[in-house]
Amino acid sequence: MRFHHIGYAVRNIRSYLDEFLIPMCAPNHITDPVSDPAQRVTVCFVEMPGGTTIELVEPLGENSPVDSII
Repeated sequence: MRFHHIGYAVRNIRSYLDEFLIPMCAPNHITDPVSDPAQRVTVCFVEMPGGTTIELVEPLGENSPVDSII
């Protein structure tokens, strides 16, 4: 069984990429972050070696639905 992607809530996408994901995992490709005001989140997709994609989800403003997860 293969996952299409895995979602991961983070406080700050750029910090998570710079401090953890890039140095530890050397991703193949990272999309630019895209904000979705309707969902109150910013997302970024990271293609990992082996083909798995991680969706990083950052709160956009106050009362974002991912605040309770972080």
